[in-house]
Amino acid sequence: MPEKNPLHLCSSEKPELYQAVRLYFEDEHETLGHWTGRFWWTLDREAGPLYWQNLEPNWTGMGQTLQDFRN
Repeated sequence: MPEKNPLHLCSSEKPELYQAVRLYFEDEHETLGHWTGRFWWTLDREAGPLYWQNLEPNWTGMGQTLQDFRN
């Protein structure tokens, strides 16, 4: 999975503006969000994720953790 759809470091790489992506946080939770050009946004609030990943069609992410992608 990571080879097809790698994680990107939020501090150095950004997706296209307002493109829906999966965001990964330091506390190991993940959610959908997007880059606004000024900050990361999710669930009607600003967010501070560590990594982002393009969404892959038909993949739910169930059972995957951030640690799975770091290894």
